[in-house]
Amino acid sequence: VAKVVAMLFLNVYGWINGAAFFEKISYNPSYRPSFNSPSIIHLYGMIACYAVMYLFNPWIMIVGILFQIVMFYFFLKTRRSANIEGVWEGVLFQLLRKVLKKIAETEQTRKNWRPTMIGFCANGNNKMIMANILDWINSNRSITKMYFLVPGRLRHNVEHREDLEEEMKVFFKEKKFNIFPRVVVSNGFRGFIKNVVQSETIGGLSFNTMFFDFDENFKIKDIVTDALNMKKNVIILRNNSGFSEFKTIDVWWNSSKKGNFLTLLAYLISHSKKWEEDYSTIRVFKIIKNKKDYENERSKLAYVINQSRIENVEFQIIVNKKDSAKDIMHKNSKDTDLVIMGIPDTCEGKVCTDLTARIKDYTDKLRVTLICSVNDEIDIKVN
Repeated sequence: VAKVVAMLFLNVYGWINGAAFFEKISYNPSYRPSFNSPSIIHLYGMIACYAVMYLFNPWIMIVGILFQIVMFYFFLKTRRSANIEGVWEGVLFQLLRKVLKKIAETEQTRKNWRPTMIGFCANGNNKMIMANILDWINSNRSITKMYFLVPGRLRHNVEHREDLEEEMKVFFKEKKFNIFPRVVVSNGFRGFIKNVVQSETIGGLSFNTMFFDFDENFKIKDIVTDALNMKKNVIILRNNSGFSEFKTIDVWWNSSKKGNFLTLLAYLISHSKKWEEDYSTIRVFKIIKNKKDYENERSKLAYVINQSRIENVEFQIIVNKKDSAKDIMHKNSKDTDLVIMGIPDTCEGKVCTDLTARIKDYTDKLRVTLICSVNDEIDIKVN
């Protein structure tokens, strides 16, 4: 009996020291003890208590620890003790702060590049499909934030904004999306987007990719121009019919810079849970005008695809000097679940004035399209 009682007291003493240690390393402002001592002493006290328990009886020590874990779990689930929850939140906060600082100091290379995305949606019909696409790209590989934008003045839309934000939070929680949703009321979408993209960070990590839906509330030419000036990648969602199946993703390869980005995007989406369940396939197309370039272009594309080790991809070189790229795309991808293409050519490094009309022209006969403007240099080869 004395041994069991001693073990219980040692367990309590051990976790008193443990609680003091975790409070110290979390730098919790609410932790203000009547006397201070170094955190290493608390850690030593905790380890010493459990070492003595082990010397007494390892099995009783294990039972005591399991019993304590059950008690902690009960308190946390029933919210009986705010102090217990506060300790762990403080430790996690401190850990997160250090991790974000480390990430901010780590430069992404062409090999280890990953998208950190900030999405903007103004069309209520697109917000759920956009959230799904962001989650597919995310797939536990990136950090994603999404803004749903409401035109108007805040004072006239306070309740509407709160209702929309709550609706999105509930939807994201039900779907288990790792996305941070926000609803913003604004009179000028372009100014808001430009300011947010310049200033928004997760810790010290800035977002490298802008994602927004093809909507009349956005002045696409101006936003893409701003993105080029800020050196950000841009993805534009054109949704004509939504998704019925999740089997095929078409990538239209133009240059290596664009093609690598588009293929990586397709890879991330196709390896999300929804697309993997349907055994999705990536089809990469490249258009050339001259038949004598076929073997050379085919061997170069085959090398990149093989070295990427993306297992669910096939490619095709299309030789056609008569039809336009738009007509070839419509012919091959009209029934495809998702098409990923580069943004229509810019004019001497600047965005063409008829960009919106060009995007419409290219995507009117396609189901769902992601139109991309690429800034970052990416290498999808693994060696």
